Amino acid sequence: MYKTDEELWPQRIASVVGRAIALDLPKGRAARHRNDLAKSIEEFGPPPPSMWLVSGNVVPTRTFGHEEAEVRHGLRLFKGDARIVVVRVWRNASPSKVTVVARHRQDHKYRTSVVDTCFLYNLRVTLVRSPFIISQHWEIPQQRLCYGRNKQAAEAVLAELQSCSAGERARA
Repeated sequence: MYKTDEELWPQRIASVVGRAIALDLPKGRAARHRNDLAKSIEEFGPPPPSMWLVSGNVVPTRTFGHEEAEVRHGLRLFKGDARIVVVRVWRNASPSKVTVVARHRQDHKYRTSVVDTCFLYNLRVTLVRSPFIISQHWEIPQQRLCYGRNKQAAEAVLAELQSCSAGERARA
């Protein structure tokens, strides 16, 4: 018989952590992320197979340069209209900045980047099932406790982001 997502999820996490231990690369950003995820799994258990997170799109075009005469398509890392998922909200430092995960414009691998909310539109709450995106969200303790656990918490973050985004667009 076929296995459900709940049955396969511990195997997927074990393979990711097993690969991290087998590679044994102590330096660099990837090693730090593997260590953070391994610590989170030890402390809080494996992440759920799906989470409610805020997703949206990158603006198709934006003005840039002196007197905003130049038009650019998308952002440096992401194409215009690329689908992004918000994995971290910077409430205290800068409420208009968020950490997002999306596919890169050239190599199409997942990239994590900090983006201003004025470059995002069509924000919505979606059920995310990607193990990479969930692991990026799961390794941040403050986010794990307040965002992603249910749809209502994600909707509250969405309302906060939409108010920040509207304020940024009004100033621009």
